[in-house]
Parts: sequence; C-alpha cells; structure tokens
Amino acid sequence: AGCGGFGTPATQAQCFAAASAASIANGGPAASGKLVVGKGGHCKDNFFGDLPLGCTAQMTSVTHPHFKQGTAQTCGPGAHGATQYIANYRPVCYYTPPTPPPPVACPTLSLELDATCGDGSGSSEFQP
Repeated sequence: AGCGGFGTPATQAQCFAAASAASIANGGPAASGKLVVGKGGHCKDNFFGDLPLGCTAQMTSVTHPHFKQGTAQTCGPGAHGATQYIANYRPVCYYTPPTPPPPVACPTLSLELDATCGDGSGSSEFQP
C-alpha cells in the first residue's frame, strides 16, 4: 500500500487511530469495531486476499480498518470482478505536519504608534 508521497504507511499500532482520523477529516464516521489483523488469502476471496499489505480502511458509510501481514498477492487487473472489495479499501497513511517556523522577532523600532511587541513588553512610538 503506497502513500504516493503523502506521509508514510501507518504501522499496525497507528492503524486504527489513523484510519479513524482520516475518515473524520474527509467527512466520514469514526472507525468502528476493532482493528482486524490477518494475512494470506487468495484473489477474489472477498477478504485478506484482496487487500494490499499494511493498513487499509474501508471508506464507505462505515470505516473498518484492516492490517494485512505477510506477503502480497498479485491478482492483476480485473481480478476482483464485480465485488469491488479492494476498491472500497484505501491505504492509510500517517502524516506528521512540518514544525512551523519560529516567530519573527519584534523589531526594535516600529512605525506604528503605540505598537506592542508580541511579548507584551510595552509600546514604542515613532519620533520624527
């Protein structure tokens, strides 16, 4: 399961919370039940065989996170037929936003009358 450059795949420990947060952020419901962990399966089995490795979640009217361990199946295009099982499951990626830059230092001279420095240390007036 790839993240396409938007974060890293959620670990098993992060999977449930990350899936829930992703669903809520996209207007969906919080994750329900518990994380379903499994491995193996075969193509078109409508279960773990149809899922990619790692954390995925069903993003429909409900959010069900799954975590697949082991090896991936190579089912090929069209292998899922009309079930669309895999199409409803999306990789869950964990993204940590970058740390914001530090605040800009307050200038020693302000052109505004009664300007207050961001630290509340007082005001200064421009004297021509």
